[in-house]
Amino acid sequence: ASALRGKLVAMHPKVQTALIKMLEQDKGQATMTLGATKTKKAMDALATALKSKTFSSRSMAVLALAKAQDPRAVKPAIGMLKAKDLDASTAMRALGSLDDTGALAPLVEHIAGLREDDGFNNLNKGLQTVDLLKSTAASEFLFPLLRNNNYRVRLSGVVSLGAVASKKASKPLIGMLKDAHWLVRGSAAEALGTIGDVQALKHLIKSLRDSSWYVRQH
Repeated sequence: ASALRGKLVAMHPKVQTALIKMLEQDKGQATMTLGATKTKKAMDALATALKSKTFSSRSMAVLALAKAQDPRAVKPAIGMLKAKDLDASTAMRALGSLDDTGALAPLVEHIAGLREDDGFNNLNKGLQTVDLLKSTAASEFLFPLLRNNNYRVRLSGVVSLGAVASKKASKPLIGMLKDAHWLVRGSAAEALGTIGDVQALKHLIKSLRDSSWYVRQH
């Protein structure tokens, strides 16, 4: 199955039938090979595998569909966010591959619900996924991040809003110039500079007197 990935012969109907039969026992190779072919037969089989009780089949199927930009991966991936450990991690990887702004709101909600004892790795994976989606994101999906208790989450929201560079974000980012953490305040100043909205000017001038050199620099 691994050797067939990317080969034209993998699209042959008989080969596809054989690979589909392997889905129940396979640990990923047949799944990814079928996903790479992007044929209707393969995509339909992978969509069916999303209902599998076996984690390996379920997770590899959602990743393969997401990589192929199949919209059927979106809803199951969002559902996986509510699971713990491996399922949630797989969901974030899948959502990062999908260019779907509908995934941002549940993803932000998931990150906001993480506790400190959930570990930095889980938080970081979520923020990386937001980062992948931010280029097409509507700013309002990122606003909840600015109200999170964890400064890393607030920082990600500020940086992502700066990358989107929408004037809708100016007012919330102006508020972040008063954040308790210097990294967040400095990044908010940088984001406002990227957006270039003149209403931020007087607030940026005030930030020139900030106690942190980092904020003053930006």
